[in-house]
Amino acid sequence: MRVYTVHENPGYFDDRRIVLVKEGFSWPVMFASIFILPTIIWAIYRRVWLGLVVYLLASLGLAVIETLIGAASPASSALNLVYILLVAAEANDWRRRSLNARGYRETGVVIGESLVDAETRYFSNTASPAPPSNTAPEAA
Repeated sequence: MRVYTVHENPGYFDDRRIVLVKEGFSWPVMFASIFILPTIIWAIYRRVWLGLVVYLLASLGLAVIETLIGAASPASSALNLVYILLVAAEANDWRRRSLNARGYRETGVVIGESLVDAETRYFSNTASPAPPSNTAPEAA
C-alpha cells in the first residue's frame, strides 16, 4: 500500500483543485535523473521551481568538484549515483512545498495500491451527500 497526501486549493474549481502526492521515494525521478534532461522536464511539468534550481546548482557543483579533484570514473559514477538517489528521495517533498507555495493546503492522507485506487478511496469517502429531492408528494 502507498500513502498519498491530499492537497486542496480552494481557488480552483476544476480538476486542479485536488492533487494527491505519493509519500516517499520517486522512482520516475530516479530513472529520469540518469538522463539530465527528463528530470528538468519533470520539474518544469510539475512546476517545482525551487527543486529545479537546487537540482541544477547541485549538478553544476558536483561537476565542478569532480573536475577540480580529478575524480576517476568509478568515483564520479558513485558520486552521481548518490546524488540521483538524494534527488529521487526529495522530489515528492519538493512537489509538496511547491504546491504549498501556490496556495494548496494539505487536507488529508489516503492509502491505496495505486494513485487511481487512492483517488477512488478519497473521493468515495469525501463525496457530499445528494441534495434532497423535491419530488416528494405534497401533503393535502
